[in-house]
Parts: sequence; C-alpha cells; structure tokens
Amino acid sequence: IRRWLARTICTQDAWAIGQIEKVWIWNLNRPQEPPLVLLPGTHSSVIEDFDISPDGRLGAAPYQDGYIRVWNLETTEPVRMMRFSSDSVTFSPVGHRLAAASGGREAVKLWETTTWQDVLTLAGEGTGFRFVAFSPDGQTLIARNWDGLLHIWSAPSLETIDKAEATAVSNSVTPLPTK
Repeated sequence: IRRWLARTICTQDAWAIGQIEKVWIWNLNRPQEPPLVLLPGTHSSVIEDFDISPDGRLGAAPYQDGYIRVWNLETTEPVRMMRFSSDSVTFSPVGHRLAAASGGREAVKLWETTTWQDVLTLAGEGTGFRFVAFSPDGQTLIARNWDGLLHIWSAPSLETIDKAEATAVSNSVTPLPTK
C-alpha cells in the first residue's frame, strides 16, 4: 500500500503537504497565489518526510530511492541531492544544519547547510530511525527508532567540531626534522 500523505508542516509563513512524489507549499502571506510544487527531479520516488528551514529559504525531503533532496524555495530549483537512505529530516532551529535519521549504525547524519559538508554521523542502537528533531535551543538532538527507543545526543557546535577535526589532523601529522 502506498502512503498518500508523507507529512504536513506549518511555519509562520508557509503551509506544506508532501504526497507521493511531490511537495506543495503555500505562502500564508499570499494565499491567493498558487502553491510551489517541488518535484524529485529525474528520480521518481516516494517522499518519506520533509521539512522547511526556519528562514523559509530551503526545503528538504528524503525519498525512498535513498536520496535526500534540498530545494531553494524561492526559485523551486534543486540545491543539493545527498545519497543517504533516510526516513526523517529536520533543520536545526537556526537553520545551519540538516539532520537525517536512518537505520543501522548510522542513526543520524548532520550536514552544514552553507557548504553541505557532512559534519557528523551519530551511531545508534537498533534499526529504523524514523524520527529526528532538535531541541528548541538547537543544543540537543533526539531520534527514535522503530522499537520506540529514544536516543538523545548533545549537538556539538560547529566550533567544537572544527576544534576536534583540527586536533585529529595535528595528532596525525608528524613534523619533518629541520636542519
């Protein structure tokens, strides 16, 4: 049985509905205008979920084909397509990160939304992570798997991630002897 409705979401300025292969987004400030229609592009697949960034500029949706698609909501043009099998996506409260929930060892993956760099992968217990969300302050990330087990992580800042990466690089580099 194909699921008809993936998700509805309402922000201060927009109302969106995801259905099968499309997402419709209505601008609540201009209700007389027709909705934006976001399509998956060349890969036709069923939407699992979707979210709108807090500033309303970006929309993201995981599809059953194993890709997450991100659109510019002002132009409806695709911005990015990431290969990651996911059932749920969410933007951080400030919009600097996109989190996606999956199954197996990669419970949650985080991307930085200005460069789309993969910044962190969180391991989890169990399979089939269906729900992911940030706390309102963006400091905590939660995910629930199909068995109902809730995982809670502290969401590190980009500065903390950068420091950890710099330390890992400096620890792995052996300085050359000087003459």
